[in-house]
Amino acid sequence: MSNEQAQGYAADAATMPVAAGTAVGAATLTLQSAVAAGGTASAKTSGEGDIVAAGQMQPQDTGPVTTVPCALGGSVSWVASGLPLAQLINRRLDAGETYDITYSQCGTAITGVVLDGSLRVVVNAADSTGFDFTTTATALSSTTLQGRYVLDGTWRHQLTVTTTAGGGTQRVDRLATTLASLTSTVGTRQARYELRNMDWTTTDVWNSASQPVSRSHNGTLELFASTPRRPSATLQVATIGTLVIGADGLAESGGFSVVAGGDKWSVTYAATSVTIALDLGNNGSVERTWTLQRLTFHGEAG
Repeated sequence: MSNEQAQGYAADAATMPVAAGTAVGAATLTLQSAVAAGGTASAKTSGEGDIVAAGQMQPQDTGPVTTVPCALGGSVSWVASGLPLAQLINRRLDAGETYDITYSQCGTAITGVVLDGSLRVVVNAADSTGFDFTTTATALSSTTLQGRYVLDGTWRHQLTVTTTAGGGTQRVDRLATTLASLTSTVGTRQARYELRNMDWTTTDVWNSASQPVSRSHNGTLELFASTPRRPSATLQVATIGTLVIGADGLAESGGFSVVAGGDKWSVTYAATSVTIALDLGNNGSVERTWTLQRLTFHGEAG
């Protein structure tokens, strides 16, 4: 295996699960904020499509089409269903509700992440401390400083929210899926990935003014990578500790390991550089070690 191939696979392993986790997390964070804010609603219709008059609410109503501006431009729209209308429009996420959501150039509270496309959220449980969702993405597009990522698939998405010492909040999002797909466009390069058996946790800390303080990712998955630049490969990816995400949306500290084709490489971040140690045969003996500038390393993805 050449150094170029090894660092390319490693850059995919660092970038693609972070992109997927960020997209789903940003999408549901936006939904939570938008539902609480309310917005401009169309006529309220029942599940059969008839106008619902006062006093005629039915179980399994369909709520209004509601549109809310996103934090940094664009909009998010949704239709809620599954409970009586009074609950669908109470500006809370309630167990039993289903939200069919459309994002349109939606600039999210996670800086640099713009969403387009669709997400269905089934609320299994929700209260002030978090939620348990089943989320299904359909061509959910996340545009970041690095490129554009389009996600399709179904996840179990669990959130836990706690208050920090300074009066801010910590959000811990756990995503689990057996199979999802991700396509990437980085510069002029296009590639395709499958996220298999993914169990991934994103931790966001916000201050008391609702400004982002820190982001980190950790977890495991099998990443099938198909890109014209390298042979297709299935990568076993596991973070080593926690990957801390910088202001540019890319990992900047921590580390992870990748196993593929009988070989293993370990990736470790320093202040502005990334060191790759390649163990050919995965027998505990490191045959090659080299260092890249952090942005050069992440530029190998896709």
